[in-house]
Amino acid sequence: RFKAATGQGFREFKLWSALQQATQAMADGALVRTAAMDAGFADTAHLSRVFHRIFGLTPSAAIAGLAS
Repeated sequence: RFKAATGQGFREFKLWSALQQATQAMADGALVRTAAMDAGFADTAHLSRVFHRIFGLTPSAAIAGLAS
């Protein structure tokens, strides 16, 4: 039912929500490992894999881009 209503599975929705939370925390100055743990990722590597798959760059590269 969730997929029918939203167009995506619940697992994808949950992962996207966690990614948004971690991304916002990093933009606000949180360390990558802190953002990953607070958003519910298993570890920093998990966040990095998902972030790279969705955005095409690592969280560290994205943070560096915000500074410039």
